[in-house]
Amino acid sequence: MGATLTTEREDAPAETSSRRLILWMIAVATVEVAFQVLRLQQTKPGVWLAIDYASRLAALALLAVDPVLRRVVYGRRPLRFRVRRLAAWSAAFVVLHLARVELGPFLYQHLPDMRLGIYPRPSGLLYLFDMTVGVALVAIHEELFFRRAMRATLAGLGNETAIVAISAVLFGLHHWWTGIPNILGNLVFGILAMVFYRRSGAIWPLMVIHYLDDFVWFR
Repeated sequence: MGATLTTEREDAPAETSSRRLILWMIAVATVEVAFQVLRLQQTKPGVWLAIDYASRLAALALLAVDPVLRRVVYGRRPLRFRVRRLAAWSAAFVVLHLARVELGPFLYQHLPDMRLGIYPRPSGLLYLFDMTVGVALVAIHEELFFRRAMRATLAGLGNETAIVAISAVLFGLHHWWTGIPNILGNLVFGILAMVFYRRSGAIWPLMVIHYLDDFVWFR
């Protein structure tokens, strides 16, 4: 991956628009952190999930307010990958998932336990709803925010490596309450996902991969 790859036209807004995008991204992130803090106070699965869904829907709504950000986040992009290449990338995400499964317990055992809360596992119909609609909402929200919107916001840097690194770090920190191992795992996922998005051009394959990854984690 080169350090100064040319960005797509739609991901390189004018300087004034770039500043505006940064302010919008800060606003969205602030709202999300506030919801996360509120969510940490909850122990009942229904309330916890309601706050989580509300935070993600609020973020998606805020991303649609600014016209430049809306065009970047919700516009259509063609997929530049052929089936074989898409399969190879999917396999890379599978390997990452398996590595996290194997290394996760070891890291939680040997690193300081800095988890600030837990995901209260629902049951019954609420579990079915969360594993379908809820997990899909997580995948859609996080891919649109941390890949599409983040790439457009950071495009002014003009440095592809910096864009990948910064977006991955922020994606890892988005999971700040889950402990160091999960933060690191999501940081690596964020690197792979941003490189994938940069080369594929489309976001929907990442949404599918993200959904399946979370589905396996939370089932």
